Amino acid sequence: MTVAGVEPEAGSSPAADGNCEASQPESYIRTRVAELRKRFRALNLDLDECSSNAAAECWLVRNLTPFNRLIHRVSIEVVEMEPGKLGVFSFDSELNNSLEEDALYDAAYIFTWLTKHRCVETIHLASKVLLQQPSYLLSMGLSPNIRHLRLGMEGFRIVNEEELCEGLGFLVRLESFELIGLDIGHKLASAFADLLKRNAGHLKKVSFSHNYNVSQRSVNTIMRGLLHCTHLTELTFDNNVKPRAMKMVAKLVRSSSMLHTLSLKNSCHNDESMAILARAFEGKNSVRELKLCNCQASLAPFFRALEVNETLQDLDLTDSNVSGRATDGLSAALARNTGLHTLVLKTCQLEDEDMEKLAEALEVNRTLRSLNLSHNLQGIRGSSVLCKVLGKNKTLKNLALSTYRIEDHERPTLTSQLARSQCYGQVSIDWAEADLPNLALALTLPSTTPTVLRLHIFALPTVHVCAMFEAIATNNQITELQIECFTHRDPVKMDAFYRAIVGNESIRRLHLILGDSGYSLLVTASKALLLNTTVRELEIECEDMSLRGTKHLAHMLAQNRTLTKVVLANVTIRTKFQRMLSRGLAKNEFVTEFKMGWDPPINRASLRVHEAMARNVGLVNSAVRFVLRTNVSKRCAEAFEKLRRCSSLATQLAKVTGKADREVKAALDSAAEYIRSNYLVITGVVRERVECLSGEDTQVDRLNHECWRAIATFLKVSDVVG
Repeated sequence: MTVAGVEPEAGSSPAADGNCEASQPESYIRTRVAELRKRFRALNLDLDECSSNAAAECWLVRNLTPFNRLIHRVSIEVVEMEPGKLGVFSFDSELNNSLEEDALYDAAYIFTWLTKHRCVETIHLASKVLLQQPSYLLSMGLSPNIRHLRLGMEGFRIVNEEELCEGLGFLVRLESFELIGLDIGHKLASAFADLLKRNAGHLKKVSFSHNYNVSQRSVNTIMRGLLHCTHLTELTFDNNVKPRAMKMVAKLVRSSSMLHTLSLKNSCHNDESMAILARAFEGKNSVRELKLCNCQASLAPFFRALEVNETLQDLDLTDSNVSGRATDGLSAALARNTGLHTLVLKTCQLEDEDMEKLAEALEVNRTLRSLNLSHNLQGIRGSSVLCKVLGKNKTLKNLALSTYRIEDHERPTLTSQLARSQCYGQVSIDWAEADLPNLALALTLPSTTPTVLRLHIFALPTVHVCAMFEAIATNNQITELQIECFTHRDPVKMDAFYRAIVGNESIRRLHLILGDSGYSLLVTASKALLLNTTVRELEIECEDMSLRGTKHLAHMLAQNRTLTKVVLANVTIRTKFQRMLSRGLAKNEFVTEFKMGWDPPINRASLRVHEAMARNVGLVNSAVRFVLRTNVSKRCAEAFEKLRRCSSLATQLAKVTGKADREVKAALDSAAEYIRSNYLVITGVVRERVECLSGEDTQVDRLNHECWRAIATFLKVSDVVG
């Protein structure tokens, strides 16, 4: 018996259980396959081959639910990434070591069958799934069309090299390849190099990060494979790179005209390696974004290259050797560079003297827009001199500073400097009580208001907090608001916060950080989001969820029509609360991304959440089909009509088409016009046009096109039932 061309070999299974010592006999496999077929035939489905072609999508796209129900128990799901294009993903969940053997074999068999489908282009598997069923790796080579592959061991170092090499051996169409947290011996390195060479003609993104025990011999082998990848746009290699390998990185930088993003975190601990890389950036290259985090080598050669480099726009030097004499080179580079827009210097041990040098450079630099100096060691002197520069430099729109080294008695000095420089819209700091009156005033003026605002309201006086929230309610510049609250309910503050969220029309992202007693903020936010129509992303960071807070959040999710992303971070959700939230999400057709804390258990509630997300993503893709006119059915028109004002539709349309915001808006307007012009045909009222029997009175079929358009403006596609 075969399934989509997959024939189980005698005495073996298509995917052996990682916890079983021996493979199951052929009779067992055939029994399981027969049981699967019987189960799907009851749903009028079968394990048929892929039917996708240039003119039609695969039948599987419209029938994902029964397959996802079967493989959900092993933390895997099939997702429609784009219209007609599927991906197989593992998801975060509680590791279950007590799954029945039948469930593991069934899921492995379905996985193997799925990878035979041409419509399945993406595979993302994380550590727990690979540990549970290492033979999933074998079936990767069966796929004729895998274009995006991500394997993340992420802390688990157990993987069968033979299986992984065999699985990778047949992949020939990869466009992106990511490998995270894996032990890489030389045999694996050689397999990866061969993979890179085979796919060099179309690989655009390659990432090796947090991998363990990678020798320089293996690094050199992988780098030789990368040299063949002339179409790369993004490369991440976050492992130590010594001079010989760095020469190959430099060659890639100099020779590639498409490489825009390069990440070398934890890679540059050797002065010679840094000098080699720096010379590559002195000449012509295409790299616009560079990450050199945790660089312990001397950056002096690179800063000299930065003086003449005109291409690099974003530079991240987090945790790098920038303080002391190195700051002189950076300051000189900033004074001369004309291309850099974003610079990140987080946790670089910068002190007051270093900040003064940077301030001198910022007095003449007129291209840098964002500078992140968080978690450094400067005190009042360094912070004040930087804020003073902002009074002159209005090109720098965002300066992030940490003020935890400033003593309480010194804080009024910084407050006075902020007021003199009128830079409230340019600086991001931990606001103190003395800052709030001027900050509240700044929020009323478009020229001085910040776009990102963070407030620790539990430590600030009620009168000032209320004044801030009153200003936020009418502000139209803030796009991100972060609120921290660790105290018991303060009804006055909560009421002011409620009015701010209800009244504001510019905030797109709301981030709440709650302590054990901060649940009242969650309750208030949930009530406000029932009325707010602009917040698209909600992140809630807490250690525990209260019953009352969970009830209000679930109720809000059932009613809200604007949110598209909800994240519950750093929290373990109790099963009872998981059920409540899942029921709320089941009624929501707009959230397409939902993360429920730390590794939630696999149960009916988790399945309900994933089915809701799959339904909503499918709705977005149906709307995209209508906008692109690949499917103008009533079903797709209704999806477009429902999501017309939803940000997820515009985002997905931009992703699928590669169009800019203005072009996306024009496409959405055109789709709305198409409905008005073809309303009766789309809804199935008429087949082609309205025709009346001949008569003496004025006939409705004599109405011109503009009349029909005017009538359609008062109707919805969903008004026609059937």
